[in-house]
Amino acid sequence: MCDTPAPVTRFTQGGARVVQCVRCRLLYTDPPVSGRYYGAIRRQDWFVEARAAAASKMNVYLAHVRAIDRLNTGGARWRILDVGCGMGGFLSAAAAYGYDGYGIEASAEQAAWAQGLHLSVRHGDAVDAFHPLTFQVVTLWEVLEHIPRPKEMLTAVREVLEPGGYLVLGVPNGPHALWKAKVLRPFGGARGDVVGVGEHVVHYSAETIRMVLASTGYEVLSVRSGPVGVFDGALRHVKRAGMEALTALGHLVGTPLGASLLVVARRPGEASAADAEGPR
Repeated sequence: MCDTPAPVTRFTQGGARVVQCVRCRLLYTDPPVSGRYYGAIRRQDWFVEARAAAASKMNVYLAHVRAIDRLNTGGARWRILDVGCGMGGFLSAAAAYGYDGYGIEASAEQAAWAQGLHLSVRHGDAVDAFHPLTFQVVTLWEVLEHIPRPKEMLTAVREVLEPGGYLVLGVPNGPHALWKAKVLRPFGGARGDVVGVGEHVVHYSAETIRMVLASTGYEVLSVRSGPVGVFDGALRHVKRAGMEALTALGHLVGTPLGASLLVVARRPGEASAADAEGPR
């Protein structure tokens, strides 16, 4: 983020390292993620897996919409843009709450699936394809950690937000993932890529997500642990209880300890009433 040389290694996995900048404290993957992951999202087998995962996350999508609903004290019919909307799970939840949802998705297969659900979704990744000052809310759910130049995306998002509009995003909690990987390593490690070095470019903490948002012109309103998702397996109830306990402890000590971060930020300026005209 600040181009400081000689970062400190915090974790190694295979041929990749998670390193930390000594100046801004940002955690990132070195060498950067190759194109293999982004090519994989176009495979049909990956699409089938993603479809099954999306169905199991509906409780998380609904929790996200409720978080937005708490911001909407006037009960307006806000326009929401979901960047990286996948197959439209969050947009479906937003529609159930009466919001006008729009999406943009880089995967042609996932965009087509969402369009088949009669959701307003475009295939692509250019946020600036939408007119400026169009949306009252923009969301990025598990997207920003994949972006090698996050400031460019966040700047583009800010331009399509109305003054006073909200950016609401979720990212994995980098310090939590590192702690989990280090704890599990003496016991043979965990199943899969716990830290995400195979697909995540950046591993955000509460401190560094605040930093990057402030540097791109946002007012950060809150950073806290995200909603607890669905667990599989015989120990799923124990895992969920443990994660809920970590989340509650984080609230007490003022530091998010859960597996993900839920961030609410605002584009400075005076909010205006939502008009009837949608994105063009």
